Amino acid sequence: MNSWTARNYNRYFDGFSERDVVTAKGKVKTERIYAGEYFREKASEEQWKRRKALVGVGYCASILIFLVSGTIDCSANSTWYVILFSGITLAVMILATMNVYTKVTAPRDMIARVFRSAAEQYRKRIRLMAVCMLLTGFGVFVNLLIHLFSVQMNSLLCFMGYTVSGLIMYRLYTFEDNNMYQKIENKVRLAEPNDYIQITY
Repeated sequence: MNSWTARNYNRYFDGFSERDVVTAKGKVKTERIYAGEYFREKASEEQWKRRKALVGVGYCASILIFLVSGTIDCSANSTWYVILFSGITLAVMILATMNVYTKVTAPRDMIARVFRSAAEQYRKRIRLMAVCMLLTGFGVFVNLLIHLFSVQMNSLLCFMGYTVSGLIMYRLYTFEDNNMYQKIENKVRLAEPNDYIQITY
């Protein structure tokens, strides 16, 4: 196992302890048990559920507004800089959507891998999404200035759509940036701890 593969392996199974066991058929099987700490939002269960709903609704609304803005027939959507920022946004969207899905579906107490996706990666990618969306809106604004004396309503709608989607995404980022997490002790105890190898990242 090379260093890159080992790093990703440790990242994925961070917090697990593993050992090789022989099955009844004589085959060697790797047994993994999560013995690391859990991570939980510092909020009541009711607040936690509301936050998950807010993230899901806010993210879907932002994406929908952005995509609709991209279908508006205006000169700005045909300029290279708006197309560039839109393309970057769509690329980041693919990654961010996985983190949003993890966050919305994550259990109350998260293992290390889930916490990293639903909190750390989520925060970074949502921030990047907000920046890309607002830059797309700024590109439309530049186009409006270039065609100041022939501005069409479609161009204004396009600018408003990109900007609103970016602001919603930025609000989701600040919402997560103020989120606090606590570590919860794992009550699992390994029957034969010396037989296991602890995986850390």
